[in-house]
Amino acid sequence: MQQITTKSEKLTKKHIIARISDVPGGVSLVMSTLVAGSVVAQATPLSAPASGKRTVSKQAIILAGSSTTAIKVEELTHQFKVGDFIGVKTAGKAYAITSIANASRVDTLTVGTAIDAVTTWAFIY
Repeated sequence: MQQITTKSEKLTKKHIIARISDVPGGVSLVMSTLVAGSVVAQATPLSAPASGKRTVSKQAIILAGSSTTAIKVEELTHQFKVGDFIGVKTAGKAYAITSIANASRVDTLTVGTAIDAVTTWAFIY
């Protein structure tokens, strides 16, 4: 008689660098556009190749307490840098990030001019 056993597995996030190395022909990322110490999550969109290299399509989930000039996102889950342009919708307003402040595992991306209305749990690009 067979015995049925159960076991639990721990869910782990897989790093995208390990995944893209498995692509036939390989994929190269422009590392200068990435934030040191942050994680590029599995299934993160990549751009079409330019000169054989791809860039990460930057995005983040907007957290509660955000405004049109100060957008709060979870620390180390985005690839935004000062100078990157951000917006919340296609063909909407997009302005450059002027500063990034960190407090309690939340990064606040500040822009000089108000972008379109932000919605909690929506994406910023």
